[in-house]
Amino acid sequence: MRRRLKRMQKLDDEHRERQRIINQHEAFIYDSQGRLEEEEFVQFSEEAERSEIAALLSENEDWLMDEATSTTPTEDYKKRYLDMKTAMNRVENRIDEYKRKLEEERKKKEEEERKKKEEEERKKKEEEDSVEEEEEMEEIKVEAEKEEEMEEKKRREKRERRREKKKQEEEEKVKTVPVGLSSSFQLLLRGRERRK
Repeated sequence: MRRRLKRMQKLDDEHRERQRIINQHEAFIYDSQGRLEEEEFVQFSEEAERSEIAALLSENEDWLMDEATSTTPTEDYKKRYLDMKTAMNRVENRIDEYKRKLEEERKKKEEEERKKKEEEERKKKEEEDSVEEEEEMEEIKVEAEKEEEMEEKKRREKRERRREKKKQEEEEKVKTVPVGLSSSFQLLLRGRERRK
């Protein structure tokens, strides 16, 4: 009983697998026949190549409808499926390669644009920093000039005060010289005072 159940289970599994392969086989034929007409497929294949694939698909469709039976070995389906898939993949691989190259070029272009943008932003920042630095230097220069002017003004005022004080001191000395002394004597006294 157990053996019989196992054998029935095995037959059931084989039937399901066979049905899956048949369905896969049929679907591949119909999908591929439609794909042969697509612009992309036509662009990447030669007329002779498409004719050869179309004949292979047609032959497998006829075989599936007329010759394949419930006793046809699963391996026959697999071999025929692989033959069709290989023929289609020759073209599909060219399409994939073209798309891969396009994608690489797109990424390369994006990378170049990104680098260019980064370089432009870096230059812009450098220019802004340079202008900012020049403005700061100009401010420092103006401030330094103002400070220099203030120092010069203080020095002039100090010199002026010293002259004024000296003048006052001389006037005081002249006042202290007794009246009646000759002017030459007054000059002599002033000279002595200066030497002290």
